[in-house]
Amino acid sequence: MKLATIKVGESLEAAVIDDVTHRAHPLGTDMLSIIEAGGVQDIPNKSVDLASVIVGAPIPVPPRNIFCVGKNYHAHAQEFASSGYDSSFEKGESASPTAPIIFSKVPQTVIANNEPIIYPLGISEKIDYEAELAVVIGRA
Repeated sequence: MKLATIKVGESLEAAVIDDVTHRAHPLGTDMLSIIEAGGVQDIPNKSVDLASVIVGAPIPVPPRNIFCVGKNYHAHAQEFASSGYDSSFEKGESASPTAPIIFSKVPQTVIANNEPIIYPLGISEKIDYEAELAVVIGRA
């Protein structure tokens, strides 16, 4: 089962996506409520053409920061070290860290695919890219 947050008109709501029929079945609630309920109980018959809605970020505003692990695989550590952005890297050392590097992303940084990245002008003259994937595992 594939879940998404979709924008129908002016409202955002969780939906079940059917890849075969290319339809979205709006669930009438948000993704956090679906997660808290333990998943989707029933898929409604009502559906809309997937092409007629905007697919948003799965959880548009998480309730708290998402904690991330930086340089979590060797190739990424190598790439970052050679980018010129890695202030912790010194030539002659391994690009891979000896201990996990933890950082957080605040809820306001979440955007959906194809949304513009908005940053304050005058803060930086060069912006680098970064993406995070969050996975919710387990039940309360």
